[in-house]
Amino acid sequence: MTNMRKTVWFAVLLSLCMSAGVFAAPLQHKPQYPLQISISSADPGIDLNAIKPGDVVEMTVTAIASKDSSDMRITVKLSDGAELVSGDLSWSGPAVKMEPRTVRFSVRVPEQGIGRIKAQVSIGAGGKKDLSSKTHYQLMTGKERQEQKQLKASKPAKKDSKGRPLVEY
Repeated sequence: MTNMRKTVWFAVLLSLCMSAGVFAAPLQHKPQYPLQISISSADPGIDLNAIKPGDVVEMTVTAIASKDSSDMRITVKLSDGAELVSGDLSWSGPAVKMEPRTVRFSVRVPEQGIGRIKAQVSIGAGGKKDLSSKTHYQLMTGKERQEQKQLKASKPAKKDSKGRPLVEY
């Protein structure tokens, strides 16, 4: 009788283990946004602290779609004194999955203040609402960049009652 009980328990345990494997959830991956866009200097070796008012800087806007699309649009807008010198501020065409599309242009740094570069990418979602993503870049002189760093360093971080830094979303 004892051997029979052991055999039954082993069979029940084995069937539970096998059925759990069938119904187990697949491994989860971190979700990735379907569109990514970035703005950066076309010359990675440029010293951002050496930029002076009126200098011309070459910039690139790069967009990547995580799926194929027949209609992808990249648009760039300049404001607050940023001035286009050469290049195009838009692109449209088909998007291939994970293939970067780049818009290159030259822009003049404003004489005063901080210029802004705003970029947006959108793709058709097959009859649904278009998917889009956007980003911005502050175009400033090296002197203004240093002032921003000093201002940021002098601002005390918010802390909770135990002295830990607070992260606000």
